[in-house]
Amino acid sequence: MVSDGRRAGLIDWSHMTDRTRSSRRAATWGSASDIIEASARQFRRDPWLESSQVARPRVWVEKEALVDVVARAADEYLVPYFACRGYVSDSEMEAVGRQVAREVKDGLEPVVIHLGDHDPSGIDMTHDIENRLRLFSGHDVEVQRIALNMDQVLAIGPPPNPAKTTDSRYGSYIARYGHESWELDAIDPDALVQLVRDAVGARIDDWDAWERVFDQDRDTRSRMRDVARRWDDLCCRWHDVDGMLDTAA
Repeated sequence: MVSDGRRAGLIDWSHMTDRTRSSRRAATWGSASDIIEASARQFRRDPWLESSQVARPRVWVEKEALVDVVARAADEYLVPYFACRGYVSDSEMEAVGRQVAREVKDGLEPVVIHLGDHDPSGIDMTHDIENRLRLFSGHDVEVQRIALNMDQVLAIGPPPNPAKTTDSRYGSYIARYGHESWELDAIDPDALVQLVRDAVGARIDDWDAWERVFDQDRDTRSRMRDVARRWDDLCCRWHDVDGMLDTAA
């Protein structure tokens, strides 16, 4: 039905993505100035490091389908993010645990900002992240669940689903929340972006230093673009200098 709707023009093609299949090829460039211009667009330093912020937030979302949504805010603040795809694998958790241990050793404060469904497993996933990060890092790590929470369910009133009776956490869930569950997708994408933006922004304790880093990076990108625009002229000058040196030799 969805495929028919997309082909008939009733559903926008850009509203869905297939992240498991993609065509790849090595990057090519029309000229050296093109790659310098591309590098200028991409250049940025780590503002958390350069502005000496104490917090080290990372954003984790339960569903692969929503990773591009949270990326809009995560990229704005240059924090790492990824889709848990349910319970996080031990491999990924162990790797993050080592990162967290290094951050704590350096006097930093790691925090995981988590978004998940409001159902038996979705609620438990937040606790699981906290417990296994403690196991793999050797430290207590703050895990801040910003969605989907019961206050948001009450405020938004999304359509409910019956909680899965086959879920091993079903009993403890219904004892606290009842027999209904709700999906994270019920929150408007723009609202999700703002939730992440607010949660990450709240971790910045020196906004003046933060803005200075961005101002300096903008100046550097401007200089790189100037080099790209003048590349042919600069190459000619270097060629002339090389020629004079060869002649002198």
